[in-house]
Amino acid sequence: MNTADRLAVVADVLKVLELERIQHSIIGNAEVRGISGGQRKRVNIGMEMVADPSLLFLDEPTSGLDSTTSFEVIGALKTLSRKGANVISVLHQPSYQIFEMFDDVIFLARGGFSVYVGPAAGALGYFTSSGFACPHLVNPADFFMDVIAGKVRREGESDFAAEGLIGLWEQHSFAHGSSHDAGSVDGGTGGGMGGGNDDDKTLVMYKMSPEVLASVRPRGFWTSLWWFATRALTQQFRALDQQLADFLLEAFAGVLVGCLYVHVQFSDLTK
Repeated sequence: MNTADRLAVVADVLKVLELERIQHSIIGNAEVRGISGGQRKRVNIGMEMVADPSLLFLDEPTSGLDSTTSFEVIGALKTLSRKGANVISVLHQPSYQIFEMFDDVIFLARGGFSVYVGPAAGALGYFTSSGFACPHLVNPADFFMDVIAGKVRREGESDFAAEGLIGLWEQHSFAHGSSHDAGSVDGGTGGGMGGGNDDDKTLVMYKMSPEVLASVRPRGFWTSLWWFATRALTQQFRALDQQLADFLLEAFAGVLVGCLYVHVQFSDLTK
């Protein structure tokens, strides 16, 4: 892939993640304020997207984000999944709008046992048919979590325990065979999730042939040393103020400690 192709991929990723406006901004750290938390999340995702992954795992990509930003992050993942990548993510308490963007979901009970595996659109029907009625105007995603936590009573069985969901799913899976196994997703995206407006966004993916992959070799020692050293020096130069402050603080501490021993003879220290 030549430089023009690389720049095209980067430009497309910036467009999909809606980061074009801040593409030249500093990310920031504990001392320097940079972009927002949601934008940092999308930058992290973008760093993976430019590598054209076939499988992408994310652990709580929406944690600490507001609902609007979370929707944008999941929207970017949906766009990536529709381009052929398999996106797998762990989410806690998603909004219903975000939950609807899932292709397939897996609900886990305490101990890591599955209580539902299948299309997101079929989760509500499964729990309803199992005797759990979702109250009116209640977020179905929250309803599912309440059922798994044992906070929702099963119709006709007041002493039903949450552990019983494991057996219910096993019975359901046995009765329906493997038709509810996750993996068959519209568009051939596997178990991906995420979403958004695919019409006004494009993402160019350059698939490398097995021959090209076989010819890829890691950079040599001196080349790697050059790039890592350049990167480290660039980071240091970008934080000159902090470096100067640390130098002055260490110099002051050294002078202060030295003053404590100005009248001490070296011969006294060896006794």
